[in-house]
Amino acid sequence: MALAFEEPELSPRELAVRFTDTEKYFVSEAYIYRLLKSHDLITSPAYIVIKAADEFKDKTTAPQRPGMVCRPQPVRHNVRRALRRLSI
Repeated sequence: MALAFEEPELSPRELAVRFTDTEKYFVSEAYIYRLLKSHDLITSPAYIVIKAADEFKDKTTAPQRPGMVCRPQPVRHNVRRALRRLSI
């Protein structure tokens, strides 16, 4: 906890790495997060949540092509002959 108070700008991941480097004892990022959250020291995330739109902003003009159909290839005559020989 002292490290979190000394360097409040560090994220839980950075605090875990710093603690592991200085104290030579491993702690996980999740443990640091839970510890900070239990003491109400976690602030809101630094990223902005983007909401999904109802439609695409840049719509396509061409109709969508159907996916490629996987058709079985015809078996060549010599492969059939070889398979016949193996089954005998």
